[in-house]
Amino acid sequence: MSAGHDDPSSEEYGYESPTTEEVAQMQRASAAEAEAVDTLLVGVCSHHWRKVAMVVGTLMDTYDVQFPHLPFAYMQVRILALVDRGVLESQGNVMRMRHSEIRLSGCKNEA
Repeated sequence: MSAGHDDPSSEEYGYESPTTEEVAQMQRASAAEAEAVDTLLVGVCSHHWRKVAMVVGTLMDTYDVQFPHLPFAYMQVRILALVDRGVLESQGNVMRMRHSEIRLSGCKNEA
């Protein structure tokens, strides 16, 4: 069992912090890679709320083929960037995939 599994923020609860190596890999991602990941993410989002885990899970195979050198947590980082830019809306902590949702921005009166 790895450290942190007794912590409520651990993987069991839907979140495990990226390792130092994963953070370094994400920091080396190019602007073109960021844009390509953003395009993948927006492409599977809709105007309906979807769990972040579902969005990431839907893209795992494609992502792994296109970006084998980037950790899956990079998708969550890019989701946060898309939320900051107003492309997506989020509910909950995106880094806790099973406990957060996203959708395309601009939706009204939809719970």
